[in-house]
This record gives sequence, structure tokens and C-alpha cells, in this order.
Amino acid sequence: MDHLYLLSWITVIFTVIMNLTGIPSCLEIYRSKNTQNVMFLPFVTTGVSNCLWYCYGVFTYDWNLQITNVCCFALQLTFIVIFIAYTDSMLFRLAQCGVAAIILSAFFIYLTTSSQPHQSITIQIGLIATSSTMIMYSSPLMELADVFKTKNARKISLPLTAASLSCSLLWTFYSFATHDLVLLFPNIPGILSSLARFALLWYYGRRENKGQPSLV
Repeated sequence: MDHLYLLSWITVIFTVIMNLTGIPSCLEIYRSKNTQNVMFLPFVTTGVSNCLWYCYGVFTYDWNLQITNVCCFALQLTFIVIFIAYTDSMLFRLAQCGVAAIILSAFFIYLTTSSQPHQSITIQIGLIATSSTMIMYSSPLMELADVFKTKNARKISLPLTAASLSCSLLWTFYSFATHDLVLLFPNIPGILSSLARFALLWYYGRRENKGQPSLV
């Protein structure tokens, strides 16, 4: 079996699993019948990012990017529908989705009507998609700041951190395998933020264990 083909499918599977982390939030919404403890914008921004990377996959003829982002967008759209169904501010959330849809529509119109060379448009899409992903990966910085402030790492999810690191590493390997450095840059922050969370889990987790009384 071709190594690139195998790497492609492993990357698809891990990325979809990474996006399944929204399921616990949706289950919490369904059980509590409210959305007070769940953030809405991450679903929207991730969906927008999926659309941008799908476009990049179309322009680079990369089936891996296309399949991955179609599946992930479907998940994000499901999460958005569930959130809106139970939120008390439905009109406001619909307005946010409308703004995102308008931005994406304007972007798609630009792509289809632009007379620029194919390579030039591809580079522009890659830069915009990279920027959106790097912004998404910067969100854990608030989580890390809270850990430093409280000196408690219990809010950091070990499975999510492991999935994030694995996903970023796989896309990094894939970028080298396909000689597409556009895919490399957005994953560097993902690797660094995941390693930082692992370090905090180890450091503060060790301190908490030392502070617990012995049962022996």
C-alpha cells in the first residue's frame, strides 16, 4: 500500500475524531435544555475554516482535504443546529451564522469571478485558510492563562490535548509528504499549544498529587 495513501486516510480519521469533541457539549445542551455552559462561536469559526480548507483542497486537487473538511463541516453544522434549537438568543445566533454565510458567499463569488491565474488564487486561499486555523489554535491560550492563574490543570482535557497533538503532527507529516508547506504553518501553533498543555498537566498534576494525603 502506498505510504501517502495510508497517511492520507489516517489523517482524515484523526481529524474527524478531533472534531467529534463537540459531541459532549451537544449532549450537555440536550440534557440541560440550555446553552449557558457551551460556547457557540467555536462551532461557527471551525465551520468557516472547514469551508476555506475545502476550497483550498479543490484548487490543489487534494481529495484528502476535500473529504476531511466536508465531514468536519457536516459535524459543525449539526452542532450549530442543536445549539440554536435550545438557545434563548436564537435570533442573535442566526445573525452570527448569517454574517459568516455572507462572508463565505462573498469569498466564493470572488473565487469564481476572479481573472487571476489559478496559482495566485490558490496561494490567496491558502493564506486565508491558514490565518483562520491559526486563530482557532490561539484559543487555548486563554485556557493556559487560567491554569497559570489558578495553578490547577484540571480544566485541561488530556484526551483532547493528545488528539490535538496527534492531528497537528499528522498534518505536518502530510505537508512534507505532499510538498505543500501551506499545510505546515497552521499546525505549528497546534503542536506548540498541545505541548504546552502537556507540560502544564505534568507540572500541576504532579504538584496536586504531592499535596494529596497518603492512603497508606
